[in-house]
Amino acid sequence: MNHLGKLWGDRHYDGLQATDGTDISTRKKHREYMRRTGYTTVDDFTDSWARAKREREHYLRHGGSVSKADISDAIERLKGRSHK
Repeated sequence: MNHLGKLWGDRHYDGLQATDGTDISTRKKHREYMRRTGYTTVDDFTDSWARAKREREHYLRHGGSVSKADISDAIERLKGRSHK
């Protein structure tokens, strides 16, 4: 097979197989396999991770539904439990 005509970005598909042994050695085969099996790649989560990061940062700046007083009360209740 002549690899000289391939784009550099597609070379990582050469000889590639899924964990079940399915040939996914081209971009097209890979896409079809992913669609057929319902699998996805990490880049599908880029927006999800960005949104989660914004939510974490907001939580750290503004607090969440659990206050420091709630945590302190829970610790005190746990300290008051007898050990059996």
